[in-house]
Amino acid sequence: AILISCPLVSITMILSALAVQFINTPQSRRMAQQQLTSTYTVFDIDDDSSTGENLARSLVNTLVIVSVICAMTFLIVLLYKFRCMKLLLGYMILSSTVLFFFL
Repeated sequence: AILISCPLVSITMILSALAVQFINTPQSRRMAQQQLTSTYTVFDIDDDSSTGENLARSLVNTLVIVSVICAMTFLIVLLYKFRCMKLLLGYMILSSTVLFFFL
């Protein structure tokens, strides 16, 4: 069974990589990049601003991203500690659904 499934998995991976390469146009990649970066940025970096101001804005953006990741990790650990397995299962189903269908 393993000898049969390995080539099938390899073919599926190659076809999905080719599909991503040929379906995504430069315009769709640019739009996706703009949407993803706008999700995580609190302050926009301007070319007109000074270097110090851009550095401060970048640091604030970094702190926001790291804080959200730390808070979510702490929440997951607390849910696991208090054995809230149904909530964790729901979270895993929700995050998998978002990854599969919306990204």
